[in-house]
Amino acid sequence: MFPLNSKVRLKGLMKEEFNGKFGVVRSSPDENTGRLNVYIPDFGKSVALRSVNVESVAATGEVGTMGIKELKAELTSYGLATSSYCEKTELQEAVAQARRDGYKKPTCSKKAPTIAPCSGKSLRLRAPRHC
Repeated sequence: MFPLNSKVRLKGLMKEEFNGKFGVVRSSPDENTGRLNVYIPDFGKSVALRSVNVESVAATGEVGTMGIKELKAELTSYGLATSSYCEKTELQEAVAQARRDGYKKPTCSKKAPTIAPCSGKSLRLRAPRHC
């Protein structure tokens, strides 16, 4: 269930431009359709969505409220390279994935970690410069 005014991220929609966008839940699920009314600030409008097409922003660690510099700084603090990410949504997903994977500031190792950005390509990331 998504409480009123909770922040959500859109996913799995046929209109690709909506996927990865953030919104605010404006209604409980409709009795007939089960759809939520979600306001999307980037488009300035509300849409009716099935609950399977939204996820709580809390589940992604509030990365939707972070700016690009903050996202890159957090990834860099984990020792992860950011140059392969072209879109803000890719950076957001990378930060959320790193948090889910329990990333902390890394200790030096011979092998750099691998993380898969939104594009689905697995990338070899550089080890931190201080190693």
